[in-house]
Amino acid sequence: MKICAYVQTSYAKPVYKTECFNVRAWVGMSVIIDVLNRAGYQVEYAGKDTVHQYDIVLVSLTSDCDWWQFISERVTWRKGNYKVIIGGAGLLNIRPFREYADCFIFGRGENLIVPVVEALAGGDEYSHESVAYRETFSVDSTYKIAQVDAVYPHEVGLENGKIFREDEIGCPHKCFFCGYSWQRKYCGRGTYTDTSDDWCEFLDIIREIDATCSPGKQWGIILHSTPFRAMPATPLACAPMSYKNYRGEIARVLGKGKYKGNIFYQGNKFWAVEGMGTDSLSTHALSAICHRGTEKDADNARKVACNRKFWNSNSAVKQATIEKYFDVDALFGRYTWDTLPTRYLHTYANIPKMIEKMGP
Repeated sequence: MKICAYVQTSYAKPVYKTECFNVRAWVGMSVIIDVLNRAGYQVEYAGKDTVHQYDIVLVSLTSDCDWWQFISERVTWRKGNYKVIIGGAGLLNIRPFREYADCFIFGRGENLIVPVVEALAGGDEYSHESVAYRETFSVDSTYKIAQVDAVYPHEVGLENGKIFREDEIGCPHKCFFCGYSWQRKYCGRGTYTDTSDDWCEFLDIIREIDATCSPGKQWGIILHSTPFRAMPATPLACAPMSYKNYRGEIARVLGKGKYKGNIFYQGNKFWAVEGMGTDSLSTHALSAICHRGTEKDADNARKVACNRKFWNSNSAVKQATIEKYFDVDALFGRYTWDTLPTRYLHTYANIPKMIEKMGP
């Protein structure tokens, strides 16, 4: 049995270059490879031109934005007898994307990967609450994001030359919007702002910092903002999202017209600017498709993923295209647990009960 870890030709973020294993840590995939190696299986790396030579193809999605480039490459693969397994932190909603894999692993995969691989190699399915299959998936079934009781016990050599040893999982703070907290049960050692009025608290803090800066030195801070996303398997999974472009909004609100560009504070020794990494509305909408899309979005999702003209266009064109082919009111709207597209996905906490208690 030949097994490979799939390496895309390119990735969604500019810093994710070709042969990305030398750029990104890819810790999750490295742990999976280590588990398979310890079980006696050799794992090689493959790209879109060689993937057809393998029996099992492992794909790791570290974020929802990885779906789009992966799909554009997946549709070009040569036919073969391979079975595709997708996992990773970016794997949450599979409804628009089921055609691209045979098997999906939700959550931590180190205790699942060996029996899943062996079952697929034998033409069978490994039955587990954290494993879904393309042919038998049902939105009315319950799938749980796999957890572990302890950190991974072995040191893992990463492809970037560093050694990884896990000492903490998840986050103890449990902010209601945070997928990182609710999709991973915390173990190991070891602000969300609702209105633009809350942003002014940052300005007060920055003024205090400016007053204490050492003479003769210039200091600065870049403020990066990610618009609220209603992440699956979190207490705010059903919450509505603001259909608004927040890029440049921080500088506009906090700067109050005093400064040029993305500067929102220019003090005695301290400057503050809004980072250019604030997600545009089109980027937010693409995430919403990944998190709240359904089978009816599958065809248009594929068209978007494979359309180079779309990806080379500006944010306004992307936004208009998404509005034309997708129901943005549904993607950004309020849900109940019974109508939520990802109601099949559960985690270690009783999220449906939490949502019920919180009310509309």
